[in-house]
Amino acid sequence: MAQAGEVGYASRELELRAQPLSGAPVTAKLAKHTKFEILAEQKAWSQVKAADTTGWTLTFYVLKGEPAPQVSTGRRLSELFSLGTERRPETTATIGVRGLDEEQLKSAQFNEQELKRLEALGVPKSEGEAFARRAQLQPQKVDYVAPLSQ
Repeated sequence: MAQAGEVGYASRELELRAQPLSGAPVTAKLAKHTKFEILAEQKAWSQVKAADTTGWTLTFYVLKGEPAPQVSTGRRLSELFSLGTERRPETTATIGVRGLDEEQLKSAQFNEQELKRLEALGVPKSEGEAFARRAQLQPQKVDYVAPLSQ
């Protein structure tokens, strides 16, 4: 949990939103490594202030503290030449898949254009099966999980 006034920076280009909702209007964009003040946190969202711009962004992309100093071109080239000779552990992070919250469900609206875009990504069953054979994928039985009663 961030303390009000804590310093942070953007781990990538960020869209700042008017409210802590994925569908809220984008009010500004911040470049990667932009420093800002963290004003508040709410669930998966952080409210940040950079110069005269304030908005909400996903906390996942907010790094606390100061950004690391930029590496010189010479150092980058030396690292390129040593590529494959050194082993360094790397960290990979992902955002977990979560369900929709009550507020998102209430404000959901049908979007025919998005549905058509999604349907265009489909492939025939035979093409999917051929891909699975080439990749040597094996079918897995997945049991239905009933929703928890409230």
